[in-house]
Amino acid sequence: MFAELEGMVYRRTLTSVLTGCLTEGAHPTFALDPLPLVLSPSRGWHLYLARRCDEAIDYYRRTIDLDSDFPLVHYDLGLALLQEAKSRQAMEELERAVSFSPNTAMFMAGLGYAATARGDHDLAFDTISDLKEWCQHAYIPSC
Repeated sequence: MFAELEGMVYRRTLTSVLTGCLTEGAHPTFALDPLPLVLSPSRGWHLYLARRCDEAIDYYRRTIDLDSDFPLVHYDLGLALLQEAKSRQAMEELERAVSFSPNTAMFMAGLGYAATARGDHDLAFDTISDLKEWCQHAYIPSC
């Protein structure tokens, strides 16, 4: 009983904090219950690291169903799809991540990695060239 009550208090607190951080125009589902958007990618990442990629893919897709404008989930889904040898789908997801957040080096590097895995060496070379160019002008954080 106490653990259940404690869980409810934690959930309510986290929900109020996350709801308070919403920006105008956020997906309405997130305002109603933000926890699926926070927990599904995290659970998916743990499944990915445990090499249970099919389950991770399911979690990522459910999160995208709630909010399709979530670049980190598209990136993680792309990595999981690569592990399952679904390079075409992986490229699509990684391209979406880059389109949502074009200045994120981690997403660009993932796209280059997927291009190499798919055999698209021209795209891989272009991606690495873009990253090298960025390094010339600005600090690029690892994530």
